[in-house]
Amino acid sequence: MVGVLHHLEDPAAGLHKLCRLLTTDGFMRLGLYSRWARRAVELARDWVRDRHLPPTLDGIRTLRRHVYGLPDHDPMQSLLRASDFYSTSECRDLAFHVREHQFDLQHIGRLLDSCGLELLGFEFADGRAEARYRAMFPADTSMRNLQKWHAVEDRNPDTFASMYQFWVRKT
Repeated sequence: MVGVLHHLEDPAAGLHKLCRLLTTDGFMRLGLYSRWARRAVELARDWVRDRHLPPTLDGIRTLRRHVYGLPDHDPMQSLLRASDFYSTSECRDLAFHVREHQFDLQHIGRLLDSCGLELLGFEFADGRAEARYRAMFPADTSMRNLQKWHAVEDRNPDTFASMYQFWVRKT
């Protein structure tokens, strides 16, 4: 369930339905947008909404021209590092999507608890996030503590790029 729940009207209800289908000791991979890492996307969405830009090629091109023209220190400039920004369909999903919920680790912890799910661990494209965690919490070899991950993310807001991707198990 990567890239789906956060677009539902009620992501918690969707997760609860999935959990009812999951057998005891069953595994599930989840992906939810990080509120921290989606700051630039939110700014872009606000900009698009304020200008009533349609999710068309012209609307996408208008957004891109705006972002290209921003000063280097502007937070929306980070969109230029997102591969989604350069594909028309992915840029539409990125900045023009009709519904997107974003999460933080405390919210995810409450969701997992409400469904009787145990965090098994996060997935990352490279080892930088794990290295940051180990540097801050060398004694915690399981790396499954959401409060500690919050501390890592607080210090490094782009830890989860644009999405928390993790495995859970029904207990």
